Amino acid sequence: MDGDKKFRVFNRCKYDIGVNLMSGQQPNIKAGSFVMLSVNDILYIESTSKRKIFSAKMLVAVDEDGKDVELEELGGFPDPYSLPHLNDEEIVDKLNKPAKAIAAWLKDIEEPEELHAIFKVAKTLDLSASKLKVIQAKMPNKDVLEDDEE
Repeated sequence: MDGDKKFRVFNRCKYDIGVNLMSGQQPNIKAGSFVMLSVNDILYIESTSKRKIFSAKMLVAVDEDGKDVELEELGGFPDPYSLPHLNDEEIVDKLNKPAKAIAAWLKDIEEPEELHAIFKVAKTLDLSASKLKVIQAKMPNKDVLEDDEE
């Protein structure tokens, strides 16, 4: 594929994602928005980022027809060990379970991006005190009991 061909790259997360381009530019892709990036930029971002953000579907390239473009189609190699980014429905489903089940689920989640997504969704739900304590214990730097002014 032509390395200069551009695609809309959507941020499917609830927070902004900053990326480094080959040119030295560092665009910040706002939550829910997109930027135009070349195939070369997309492959560079994926190869240099610690968390493989295209493999995890945090950022998604979209063609002119609105169809998601897989990394393989661009000439890249997805990280087979990268877990997909949690979407809101999955998080709500997990947070609707008992506190012990939530604790077991959260035990293995260490990625800051995933924890932040869980935190943002949890703030929108009317959760019991026991569930909030479990979430707070996993994320001591965030206050799930405070009102968010974002």
